[in-house]
Amino acid sequence: REVQELAAELEELSRAVEKQGKENEKKALGIDEELAKATEGAKEHKRQAEDLERRLKGLDEEAAKAREETQGVRTQLEGSERKVLDLTAELVEVKKQVEQNELRAQSGQEDAQKLQGHVRVLEGQKDT
Repeated sequence: REVQELAAELEELSRAVEKQGKENEKKALGIDEELAKATEGAKEHKRQAEDLERRLKGLDEEAAKAREETQGVRTQLEGSERKVLDLTAELVEVKKQVEQNELRAQSGQEDAQKLQGHVRVLEGQKDT
């Protein structure tokens, strides 16, 4: 169950990384568009150029934050992937132990049946 939960979390983190990547691309395209507008508008009023520079700075800061968030999500994703691998290995080991225990239990039952047979034989001999 924990492996399934981690797998679901891994899938959710993967979607979040993909979504964040798409948003980053959109933001980057928006920045490129703003740069083109700023170049064309450079002939215009100085106030408009300053306004565009402020907007560009804000977009750069958002893009930097988005890159940091994306890296954080990737780090979490890598951690989750390692945890899933560890848990999978642990699950394999537990399954081996369960299988060994089942074999021991079966062997124990067979031994018990043999002993019961011997007891019956001995009881039968005792009665005679």
